[in-house]
Amino acid sequence: MFQGSNPRHSIHVFDVLYEAAHGVRAADARLYAALGGEDGIAAIVDGFVRLTSLNPRLRRHLEAVNLVRFRLMLRRLFTTLAGGPPSPFPFRQVGSEAASHDLQTLEALLADLEAALTLRGVEPRPRARFVGLFQPLRQIAA
Repeated sequence: MFQGSNPRHSIHVFDVLYEAAHGVRAADARLYAALGGEDGIAAIVDGFVRLTSLNPRLRRHLEAVNLVRFRLMLRRLFTTLAGGPPSPFPFRQVGSEAASHDLQTLEALLADLEAALTLRGVEPRPRARFVGLFQPLRQIAA
């Protein structure tokens, strides 16, 4: 279970990514393979969480988060979006208007995601395809 008195705030980072990808059709299995499959996604998530926790604009959103569960949620989201085997999310997302309008947080998260993909050695084309899956919210908010 999530720690902290405000669980909605503690999962704000996931909310923003989930809202950004909401309604996006998952990529095909080639993107999943290009990201390294299950092990690659796990490494990308670990790098992303590490970068996000060091980012002064984002770290406050992770202060009261159960990082084991948070990583699991991100792994399942990224796997599904990348075209990997579908798996249920560990909780039912109910949506958040605040998340769907938080373009600054999304920009910071996408920068950290791009950096995590680069650190993992993901080639530019699949890296751009994966980050591009989160673009619909950016276009709506602009």
